[in-house]
Amino acid sequence: MNKRDAKDIVYKGVTVKYIKDILMDARSNTQTDWAKQSTINKSLSKGTVFNIMWRGFKDEEDSQEITSTGMSIAATNVLREFGETKRETRRVKANITVHHEEPIQP
Repeated sequence: MNKRDAKDIVYKGVTVKYIKDILMDARSNTQTDWAKQSTINKSLSKGTVFNIMWRGFKDEEDSQEITSTGMSIAATNVLREFGETKRETRRVKANITVHHEEPIQP
């Protein structure tokens, strides 16, 4: 998910329960490569980002709306990093043919 889509979703109104559900869906997804580089912070792995975000949201009340700036930034980052597992509709990628040539021998 790109940054603009994530911000739009957060600013329309998101609860802490929704963010927790996204994190738990990502945790239960067996195809997630937790050692892969994070989208939101290139120096961290996806597993590290998950742990940081989970610690930030786990003690919050589920019915709480995300309104503060700090929480909205964190919620945007959760959506950017793990939101693809929660989306009901995914964008269909265009069928693009890739031109490939083998490298020539020097």
